[in-house]
Amino acid sequence: MKISYKWLSRYVDLHVSPQELADILTKVGLEVEDIQSTHSIPDGVVVAKILSRRKHENSDHLSVCEVDNGSEVLQIVCGAPNCDAGNTVPLAMIGTTFTDAEGSFTIKKSKLRGVESCGMMCSEKELGISEDNSGLMILPADWKRGTPLQQYVESDTVYDCSPTPNRPDWLCHIGVARDVAAATGADLKFTEIKEFEVHDTGEWKNLVTVTAPDLCPHYTARVIRGIRIQPSPEWMQQALKAAGVRPINNVVDITNYVMMELGQPLHAFDSRLLQDKRIIVRRAAAGEHIVALDGKDYELTPEMLVIADHQKPVAIAGVMGGEYSGIRPDTTEVVLESAYFDP
Repeated sequence: MKISYKWLSRYVDLHVSPQELADILTKVGLEVEDIQSTHSIPDGVVVAKILSRRKHENSDHLSVCEVDNGSEVLQIVCGAPNCDAGNTVPLAMIGTTFTDAEGSFTIKKSKLRGVESCGMMCSEKELGISEDNSGLMILPADWKRGTPLQQYVESDTVYDCSPTPNRPDWLCHIGVARDVAAATGADLKFTEIKEFEVHDTGEWKNLVTVTAPDLCPHYTARVIRGIRIQPSPEWMQQALKAAGVRPINNVVDITNYVMMELGQPLHAFDSRLLQDKRIIVRRAAAGEHIVALDGKDYELTPEMLVIADHQKPVAIAGVMGGEYSGIRPDTTEVVLESAYFDP
């Protein structure tokens, strides 16, 4: 279980250093196996925008880009596949020093295959934000060019903890915050949950049927309309990455964020893909199959609990959703599940 110092501080005032917090967690019984500093972005990395991209004349994989750092346009040679014109990216200026476990290096003006390069555009891995080194980190387009990236992406400390089996409340940030508040005397601050208006149920009035209450004592679902799939806000993406969760889109990220915050798993279905607008919580039939979100085909048995529509299983309860009912780029209406399954 990964706990973020920055995320935890939303629920309890942390007037202690990251190392002192690690000692507190250990004293209350939550063993800290590892401590990592993340988002330690060096001075000299600024927000920049790629104005143009052309192929390097002496290389098959390098590109030559014109990059605006807010005060001047620089020529940067880059090997990332996504250094496309129009992208906003982190730019390490000449003189920026990167330090890692293997040592340090400083960005200098150089020539790559005979073409001058005046800085380096960065991936998330190079900035210590995640292990993603597949391409440049793409920043929100409205971030101001020339602004130090540190002003947008704050540093954090992440604790890799091992909750004991009798303390499942430690599998979320609020659960850990309770013990930290008790140990330090600080006030606990819960997230404000606002009431929302419920419109007519209409065609969804018979949404949920549970036929295996011994395996699912409680199942709730809500239909949410007017959804627009897009990336999550940067603060949410940073929080999820710190907790070891890969951001996907706003709907999926919200379900993961709530789970890491409150310890309550959620699952979202694209409502179009639920046959007859039904959710039936039942045991699987012998020989039934489901293709899960990992792309694998699983054979089901009657000992397994599934979430099904009127025709087929759409999720393995409490384990994984199905490939054919998941959130898609054109999803506009979701059925949001919050349930309790027999552990």
